[in-house]
Amino acid sequence: MDEKTQNVLHDLDEGTRLLKGEWTSDGRKLFNFEVTEIEVHNSCGLKVSTKEIVSGLRYFLRGKGSPNARIYIHKGIKSSNCIEAAEKIGIGTFFFYTTDENEQEAQIEIVLHPEAFEDFIHTITILRSKGELKFRVIVKKRLEETPGDVLEVVSYELENYLTLRPD
Repeated sequence: MDEKTQNVLHDLDEGTRLLKGEWTSDGRKLFNFEVTEIEVHNSCGLKVSTKEIVSGLRYFLRGKGSPNARIYIHKGIKSSNCIEAAEKIGIGTFFFYTTDENEQEAQIEIVLHPEAFEDFIHTITILRSKGELKFRVIVKKRLEETPGDVLEVVSYELENYLTLRPD
């Protein structure tokens, strides 16, 4: 078998692992959640150092899956063509915690570029009124930290799906 064929087979195998929710050889994993709750928070505050008013929206989604998740979507601050997000790598973070009921949940925090955040608002406005929402997130292990602590969010997808039932 030539090298090109081996690479294609390897990529297919990695894609299959990812879809099954298994860790891939490069440290990625896919998590699926059904969105059961959407909250929109509008905040306003005074930046002490510059005395300017800072306001913005933040979305909170509750995801049902294995494990259940709390998903926070923030709008990043655009400053000289880069997004300022304190200690963020990728587009966000993913970590596990234990609730008061001793159940494991995930917390996902995603910081989006302002234009991507506007796209998110538009998408969620359209999708939430039709069918059910599914949130998929791909995470990757961070090399500098111990496994299992905080994972890096590489990408996410938000989609809706309709369940058709015969009468």
